[in-house]
Amino acid sequence: MKFYFATFLAVFTLNSLVISQENNKDISEYKNQITFSPFVFAFSEFQLSYERLVSENFGVRLSGNYHYGGNTFRSVEGFKQEIQFKYFFSTYQDRHSVIRMHFSPYFYLRQLNITLEDPIWDYDLGVTRDLFETQAISGGILFGADFTFKSKFSMSLFFGGGIKRTNDDGAPDTYSKNFFEPAYSGVYPKAGFDFGFVF
Repeated sequence: MKFYFATFLAVFTLNSLVISQENNKDISEYKNQITFSPFVFAFSEFQLSYERLVSENFGVRLSGNYHYGGNTFRSVEGFKQEIQFKYFFSTYQDRHSVIRMHFSPYFYLRQLNITLEDPIWDYDLGVTRDLFETQAISGGILFGADFTFKSKFSMSLFFGGGIKRTNDDGAPDTYSKNFFEPAYSGVYPKAGFDFGFVF
């Protein structure tokens, strides 16, 4: 019994020391960050990102998006992979937070499966459907600010844009390619915010 009590006491003491060291750790020393974006939920997407602070002035961010959902006449499913190279040109730090201003070239690849449903019912065929794929590539630049707080909570704000090119050879002629559709090609703005934690 004494052995178990001594073991528990030693583990508890060691754990307390580790927590104490973590609490005393300068928040600027954390090099890794996991974030998610509530902003993209409005566009039927889920995004998770990992960021590594390589040096005081440079970081790399990798993101993965899952596209889902749609509406009565269209359903969308697919994935997007994105990389950002973050260059920090200004840093502010006090005891409770770190704020890093950055500009970030970004590149992404995206592939979507799109199903279009004809709203006119055909008694022989049922609801007619068109299924096709789109592949998009985009690149541009973002400007933003990263906030890291003593609680290890982090937040990022960014805006910018770039050029998007989409291959949609299988799309029917009646499919719209306006700004709000996945098959759009042209100048494309990009903005949002992320929440996460550092470690």
